[in-house]
Amino acid sequence: MKIATILPLRRMGFERDNDYHMALAHLLYNEEYRQFFIDKSARGDHVIMDNGVVETGIPMRIEELISLAKTIRATELICPDFLGNRWETVKWSSHGVYQADISGLRSMVVPQGRDQDDWVKCMEEMLTWIPRISAIGVSKFITSYMPRAKAVELIDAQDHFIPIHLLGCPGDPREIADISSQFPGRVRGVDSGVAAFYSAGGVRMASGKPRPDSSFDFLDGSEIDPHLIQENREYWRMMCLPQVVFDGKEDDDQEENSGSIGHWWRKNL
Repeated sequence: MKIATILPLRRMGFERDNDYHMALAHLLYNEEYRQFFIDKSARGDHVIMDNGVVETGIPMRIEELISLAKTIRATELICPDFLGNRWETVKWSSHGVYQADISGLRSMVVPQGRDQDDWVKCMEEMLTWIPRISAIGVSKFITSYMPRAKAVELIDAQDHFIPIHLLGCPGDPREIADISSQFPGRVRGVDSGVAAFYSAGGVRMASGKPRPDSSFDFLDGSEIDPHLIQENREYWRMMCLPQVVFDGKEDDDQEENSGSIGHWWRKNL
């Protein structure tokens, strides 16, 4: 499974060796931010471009999204969706898929709904758009009424081949590892900025503490401790994997090791 870590501009260097990325569309008017993804596309990385709905509350217009996607040569763009709203999502996503298709762009669609039944109807409608869609995304916001593992199961029951991407991390990254374990090879990738939010709050993810109520400027982030964000990025990536191998030995001194990633994993799984 591919893992895209969303980081603020001044800390995006930690993603330089990764080959799977999520570009936040509303930030692409910044030249430096935009150039990062142009460079990644040029070397053949998989670059997904979002539609701005999570960050701004409403998705950007498809014409604007297509223009930005072409500028950065995105591998795939996420068509407009409306959180919790099946009808608006189907309406604007179908238009987006058509516009992306005639523009020569691949598109990901994201089912939405007010409950599980509503979401399933949206998902089933979207699957009829194959082969004009390249992937289906599963939003973290559906976890208020359905586990994402159930969503992956429902998608797979309808179509065994459409790539699935998990959008965001609802809290505990072990959810992602569990899904990967339940459906080996079925989920193509995941993205999240959770490591950055923990780091902005000065919290080590390995501590087991809940995600802090932190905020920062994605076009800066220079105030975030680079060592902490690097550690949290590595931890988040490791926790997404279905298996973790430790090269260290158990230590009877729990207090000494209580902050280590290995100790946290052993004590909480």
